[in-house]
Amino acid sequence: MQASRKARIVLRPLRHLSTQTEALDGIPPALARPIGFAQRPGKPERLQTFLEQAKELLSTPGQYRKIIAEESGSYWQDFHSMRHNGGKGWTAPQHLFRAEKAMYFPNVYGRTLVCEEQELYPLLAHGPSIVRVYSATSGEAHVHGLGDDVPGLQKVDLNVQSNLLKHALLLAFIGRVRKLVAEERHGRYMILERGWERMLRQVGAVNAYVGYSYLVDMDGKVRWASSGELSTAERSAFSRLAERLVSSTKDLVQTA
Repeated sequence: MQASRKARIVLRPLRHLSTQTEALDGIPPALARPIGFAQRPGKPERLQTFLEQAKELLSTPGQYRKIIAEESGSYWQDFHSMRHNGGKGWTAPQHLFRAEKAMYFPNVYGRTLVCEEQELYPLLAHGPSIVRVYSATSGEAHVHGLGDDVPGLQKVDLNVQSNLLKHALLLAFIGRVRKLVAEERHGRYMILERGWERMLRQVGAVNAYVGYSYLVDMDGKVRWASSGELSTAERSAFSRLAERLVSSTKDLVQTA
């Protein structure tokens, strides 16, 4: 699936998300401005299925070499960036982005652990959420358990598998993944296929080995974001800000 054309989404480079981490004392710069899409994304369109991707790979001349070249380039670029602060792209802010200034998280689509196709935005409408994005075990470790101790905060996991073979293996062993994830999270654990990476880059998720987390409100707006392993100060700020977002959401619902 791709973003709906009706939403008139324009992808722009995130100049305020520096890939360089030569900051004071080696600490990545703080996330200074909201990230995401200026307009609310429409309903996502259909991506190629795994079988369609495999068929294209086998039937299109040169497609195999093209994909291998892309994956190899991405692998080495991501691996190299891990040498700088573990791939951490920015330091999480100490405040929530205001709702009127915040931007939208991409409306992705994937398969949950209950083997259902799921669009992200209907999940976000249930309440304020911590959206955890990762592709590798190193990234998953960065965001593991984040938000579990905040009452009223919904936890959503996006496991992004852009590599065709890794995606196939993950689906083949999905039963093992279910055993590792609490049953109440199965419907909010989404496995994303190749094709969503470009949209996720708009919220700074640029490295396959890094975990990213986002506090997202019921409208789908990114109110806070982290990259890589969180420091003690970042975790403290997250807990405080997550509780504030949950509390303010309850107030809005009660007064509506």
